[in-house]
This record gives sequence, C-alpha cells and structure tokens, in this order.
Amino acid sequence: METYSSIKAARRPPSAASRISIPRIENLLKTTYNTRFMNKRELAALVAERAGIAKGDAAKAVQAMIECMTETLQAGGRITLMGFGSFFPYERPPRTTYNLYTKEMQHLDARKVVKFRPTFQKR
Repeated sequence: METYSSIKAARRPPSAASRISIPRIENLLKTTYNTRFMNKRELAALVAERAGIAKGDAAKAVQAMIECMTETLQAGGRITLMGFGSFFPYERPPRTTYNLYTKEMQHLDARKVVKFRPTFQKR
C-alpha cells in the first residue's frame, strides 16, 4: 500500500512551462480569450478614469443608469443605445420539462426575461 509520503516523493517537479506566474495568466486571459468580466465597482472606476470625475460620482451615475434601465424594462419599454445595442423584455412561453431527479414531467409557467441584441457595425 502506498503512503502519502511515498506518493509525494514519486512526484516529478513541475516543468518550466507549467510555472507561469498568475499575473501573466490573467493578462493572457484578458487579451487572448477576452473572458474577463467586469463588475459594477470596476465599471465605475473605469468611467471615473475616462470622464475625469471622482469614483464616488461615477458609482452614483452607474447605479442611477442601472436603476433607470431596470424601471424601463419592468414597465415593458425598450432601451436602444446607438452603436451598442438594444435591451427589450421578452415573454417566454409556458413549457413542460422533465425533472431528472424525480423522473416526472413538470410544467413551467410563462415568464419575462430581458434580451439583448447587439448593433451590427460595419468595420
């Protein structure tokens, strides 16, 4: 029977290729795969930097914009930002699904969701 120490001793040291530093990996992800997500705080900081205003003021502006968009979409309105895209409410029809755990069919009611359609720009 192998023990923990024998397994640990049998391990090979990591190769030079696998010893990439964490900041380098994050930079690769940001530039190559574009999988980095931005939260509200980071968006406010970017707005503050680009507009030359305080971070607190930018955070208030971002929060106000989100609240206005939420109210408009809840009221059934459509939001179009020229050069970016449009947000609009969409009602999903009711449907029947299969629950894998209970092995039963279940009915899902209609529900409202928000859809986004990007603007197509010529390059």
